[in-house]
Amino acid sequence: YTEAFSKIHYGTKITTISVLSKYYRDDVLAKMILAAMKSPGTSDMATRLFTDQMRTWYFRKFAPEHVFKLLRLDQTKVPLLENPLFNVWARFVPHYRSLRPKEGGDLLTELKKVFSDERELITMLVQAWNVPKTNKSAMQILSAQLDRWVSAKTDPLVVFYLLRAEGAGKKDVRKLLYEEYRNALARLMKAPVRRNKI
Repeated sequence: YTEAFSKIHYGTKITTISVLSKYYRDDVLAKMILAAMKSPGTSDMATRLFTDQMRTWYFRKFAPEHVFKLLRLDQTKVPLLENPLFNVWARFVPHYRSLRPKEGGDLLTELKKVFSDERELITMLVQAWNVPKTNKSAMQILSAQLDRWVSAKTDPLVVFYLLRAEGAGKKDVRKLLYEEYRNALARLMKAPVRRNKI
């Protein structure tokens, strides 16, 4: 109906998502769309609504950290990466970044904006690493974090502290990540310095 109305009344800004947004909070609407995407009969329409919701956030000038709160991910009662709405937010981040490259960051950068304590963020990711359905996402984010630590030549003691590696067993992911960092840093420090030819 809304699409037909917009065609007849050219220039109006009435869309399905704009109408639904008047009656439902962003997080509730996002959950409804996710549920509809799982049904063969409504998946196509839901996919369009999913895209429209992201566009709406962008055109309303909502940055990723604002959308994080709109989806109430700051109030999640389940582990963050296990919340279905986290995947919605994780897809919005690159969408926003592609349109505003000077403002948007990658997923790790945006997560650091919503976590005031970096150690808390790392702990959450380590816990997610140990859960099968969130292992892949956590692994990708932690890998990006390791790369940043290496690039910045972060003091190993700081990394040890952030990972809470004290007392961790050899097979504990915290210890494995710490050892991986130490080895990567050692390789970097031993790498020959490239000199520009005059």
